[in-house]
Amino acid sequence: VKRMLIALLCESEMRLSDETIEVILDK
Repeated sequence: VKRMLIALLCESEMRLSDETIEVILDK
């Protein structure tokens, strides 16, 4: 899960927010 978080943060640094949290929680 941590790796996905880092990848999402690096890929969509300015897009991460509630969406990223939701995706992580979903996984």
